[in-house]
Amino acid sequence: MRRERNFVFLRVKKDGDSVIRYLLSKIDFHHHFDEELIGFMERDIKEEKIIFIPTSPDEKATTQKYVEETLRFFEKAQIYFKKSVTLYSDMDPEAMSKEIKGASVLYLMGGNTLRQYDFIVHHNLQSVLKEFKGVVIGISAGAINMCRKAVLTPIHEVEEVHLYNGLDLVSFSVEVHFERSNKIHEQMVLNIAGKIDNELYCISDFSAIRIDDHGHMSIIGGGVYKVSGNEILKLS
Repeated sequence: MRRERNFVFLRVKKDGDSVIRYLLSKIDFHHHFDEELIGFMERDIKEEKIIFIPTSPDEKATTQKYVEETLRFFEKAQIYFKKSVTLYSDMDPEAMSKEIKGASVLYLMGGNTLRQYDFIVHHNLQSVLKEFKGVVIGISAGAINMCRKAVLTPIHEVEEVHLYNGLDLVSFSVEVHFERSNKIHEQMVLNIAGKIDNELYCISDFSAIRIDDHGHMSIIGGGVYKVSGNEILKLS
């Protein structure tokens, strides 16, 4: 029996040609935000094969720990994948592409943003990711790399702002782990917005952006913002 919630979604699975994108900062097993997130994912996810793209592709033990935590999150939501595959550096690039093409969900993990991006580029996975039809979930580093123009700031693991061409899975840029009351953080994203030629959104922890087949954006949680001129506007 499914758990009772304060809202109801009809669980209608998307077909294999659907393109759904999730960009998140953080999930937590005990946070109310995750209930709302699960409601969307129950409708979107086809429980076949999930592919994990790590940020530490050479560190199997560490990566596997976080893979197992993520699978427990899905299982708590009663989403059970028939198969789970994690891509590591010692895999053949052609085998990686084949696994991706046969997946229903891609999960770009959090951690070292540039290491994940270099891993994807080194194994020539950009095209197969761009062409993928299914659900793509990017969390933290993974969300940053999904963007047309990737934005990596000193709030994360670098000493200065990095702007680079991302995977172009969504047409905008994101700043993750955003703190609305942090004036230094706010001024940083305002400065960055003037240097890129696409929209910039800020995602606080326990919030997310979902993009559906038609490019419609759904805001999940109470901490998603859009940078507009010299303002940071809260979205709902």
